[in-house]
Amino acid sequence: MVSVYLFVLLGFFPLFYKYQYTGMGEAKYKIFQYSTIACIVIFFLLFCIRVLKKILKREKFFTTERVRFSVLDYAVLSYFFCTTASYLFSDFKKEGFVGASGWNMGYLTQLLFMAVYFLVSRVWKYQKGFVYLLLVSSAIVFLVAILHRFDVDALWIYGNLSLEYKILFLSTMGQSSWYSSFLCTVFPIGLYLFYSAEDKRMRVLAGIYSFIAMSSLVTQNTDSAFLSLFTVLLLLFYLSFDGTKEMQRFLEVLLLVSGSFTFMGVCQRLFAGHMIPLDKLSLFMTQSPASPFCFVLLAIIYYVYIRKKSHSGNEVYPEKTGRRLFWSLSAVVGLAVAITVIFITLNSSGFLYRHFGYLNENNYLLFNDIWGNARGFSWRFTCETYLELPFLRKLIGVGPDCFSFYHASVPEYAQKMRAFWGELILTNAHNEYLTKLFNLGILGLFSYIFMLGSGIYLFVKNRKECGLLPAFALCILSYMAHNIFCYEQVCCTPFLYVFLGMGSNLIHNKGKKAHTNPV
Repeated sequence: MVSVYLFVLLGFFPLFYKYQYTGMGEAKYKIFQYSTIACIVIFFLLFCIRVLKKILKREKFFTTERVRFSVLDYAVLSYFFCTTASYLFSDFKKEGFVGASGWNMGYLTQLLFMAVYFLVSRVWKYQKGFVYLLLVSSAIVFLVAILHRFDVDALWIYGNLSLEYKILFLSTMGQSSWYSSFLCTVFPIGLYLFYSAEDKRMRVLAGIYSFIAMSSLVTQNTDSAFLSLFTVLLLLFYLSFDGTKEMQRFLEVLLLVSGSFTFMGVCQRLFAGHMIPLDKLSLFMTQSPASPFCFVLLAIIYYVYIRKKSHSGNEVYPEKTGRRLFWSLSAVVGLAVAITVIFITLNSSGFLYRHFGYLNENNYLLFNDIWGNARGFSWRFTCETYLELPFLRKLIGVGPDCFSFYHASVPEYAQKMRAFWGELILTNAHNEYLTKLFNLGILGLFSYIFMLGSGIYLFVKNRKECGLLPAFALCILSYMAHNIFCYEQVCCTPFLYVFLGMGSNLIHNKGKKAHTNPV
């Protein structure tokens, strides 16, 4: 039963589309909603039938074996209680049950997400074929996206849409940001298979998949995808200190990524007349000398590494040295991020201009209301209105997906929104964590981060016992990084809970032979 549901979600759902994207987001949500509810109802009926049979046969139904709950299970339950409290004390119960029109991330959807987790983690029997199914369906979605960026409408989705809409919509997902969310949530599975697989055919297929995914990532035209990729590579770098073989595989991953970026740059030059215009960062990654330079440099490093490995009996460096190197590099990255944040703060506040007559107007380094496609306004406005909430609302929020309903109910906020957005409705902060903070309060935000963080921790901790667990950890981390600049929605968030459930499933059954090498 759960397998049939996963077939719909992992196989059919990504490929479903509507001509010219008319109502496609709503249609995809209905597929998720109806299929999930049907799965829950059927499971409940089968459960009741099983209980009835046990009663009629006078057999014991409940065993004395203790039910084992993991930290992740408790984290999901804590998120459930926080979400429920937020909904029950909300002033917008009717609106918050389903959520904002077109987004539908209300209380019902949050319950369905958590139900997906428990169905997959506790009811479903792990089958690696479903991982392959998702890789096949997502590869098709990625290929369609690449063709779209060269104005090739293979599935006749665009029809006669004008160029301005072709920039904004992509593949079978709808908005380019929705597509980017799906891409970044899913691609780490294939990348990790390329990194870890022992079977040569699997490595080749995973390599082809990853090359397609990276080619799409560099042309999909949202900056948040690059942050997602960076965090995935950083965690993969950490895992690579498990041994010299892993570090060699990591270098091969870097070669694949830089090679795909370089390849897309060549394609863009060859077919420049058909290329859909992209933003500066995407063009820099493909058409500047940086990508081919990195590819050549990595090839040299890879060659030197292989040579040293062959002459030193497979031990290029002691493990402790490798760990120190990782944490040193992480400290450098952290310091660079801190310096960047401080510079943006001083530059944006006018401090540098007032005291030194210097103002950097680069759109990445000057934070104002139009920063990040108006995310500057959304973030500032959300923080200001959250701080003005009553104490209880600060704790539990205004209700699931009630961001727009609350702001519309306060005349002062509604006026500010209209002054900036006109007739457009801002349904979230375009930052999932700020949105969670406002909708579910500080308790809801902490429980949500605790849930995702628990998944990453458990999956990395048990990586040597269950082969695919790190892939799920990478998917979760990628989702978290991407949605610093984005939001939860039906094209990506269901997969997050599926991956949490699959990883939990493997951990619960890690002592069984069938689960020791899931892929």
